Order: sequence, then structure tokens, then C-alpha cells
Amino acid sequence: MRAGEVYIDAVTVPSGRRPVNSDTVERLVESIGKIGLQQPISVWSPDSETVVLVAGNHRLEACRRLDMHKVPAVFVDMDERQRRMWEIAENLHRAELTVLERDEQVSEWIKLAATISRQPDEKIGRGRPEGGRASASREINVSEPDARRAEQVASLTPEAKDAARETGQADNRSALLEAAKQAP
Repeated sequence: MRAGEVYIDAVTVPSGRRPVNSDTVERLVESIGKIGLQQPISVWSPDSETVVLVAGNHRLEACRRLDMHKVPAVFVDMDERQRRMWEIAENLHRAELTVLERDEQVSEWIKLAATISRQPDEKIGRGRPEGGRASASREINVSEPDARRAEQVASLTPEAKDAARETGQADNRSALLEAAKQAP
């Protein structure tokens, strides 16, 4: 990792990111306007010409709205899985996520952690590697039952998730779990 600055217009935001919440951006605009950006965005460079956002889309958008030309950044050297886990960790600890969004993030972390846990950990002498859910629970401070519920909610079809958002149920875990039980 190394710290530096990047031109805002040079940062590519990958597709598939959760939508930018305008209320969050406005709060950041106010905060950054008063005290500056306290936490840099994180980026990676696949080549000398390209800068890709890893985490900090709301901060990046707030800096754009403040007409900043450059933004402080931490350049990370990670593989795709590690970069995605970095983004999820920031989202889980910083963002105002709906229950549905949070459960999707937790579920994705579990899947990513499972790819790591398939490799035996010789350093601590385990015969069997720890499972993805147990590892994820410990790493992101979520109970295993809560992680299991997150996986159930995340398993909803895209249509069911859209319906939950449209009807205002995206923050109602009971309704989301009931919908997951009803799913074929």
C-alpha cells in the first residue's frame, strides 16, 4: 500500500456498485467542507494509465460535488477477491445499508471467505480448515445465526429483492426471511 493523490476524473468506478445515496453524499460534502477528507479513497492500478476505485464511492462523489480536482487515495496491491472483500468491509462498517443490502454484503463475504478456507492453515495446525460462515462471522463481527439469516435473505431472487425495495420492506428482516422461506 502507498498513499498519494489521484485526479478525480481519472478514477474509474466499476459497474455493479450499490447506488450512491444522495443523503450520505450531502453529509460527506458538509463534513469534508468543514474538516477535509479524513479517510482517503482506496484504488488500484492494473496498469500505469488506469486507476480503479476499490472503496470510497460516496467520498469520491462528495469530492466531485465540492469541485475538488484531486482526492487523497491509498493504492492497494490486491487480487480481485481481496479488493472486493476490502470494499465489503468498508460498506459494512461505514455505510447506512438497508437490511437487504447488508445481508447481501455479508453473504458475499461468506462466499469469498469460503474460497480462502478451502486451503489448510498449516500455521495454526488445523486438520480441517474453518468454514466460510464461521470465518466470516469472526472476521466481520457477525454472529453465525445472523450470517445464516443473511445468506437466506441474499438468496432471494432479484425480482423479490426489487419488490422488497419498492414496497419499503428492504429494512424488514422478518418480511425478507418470510419471503425467503416462501421461495421455491
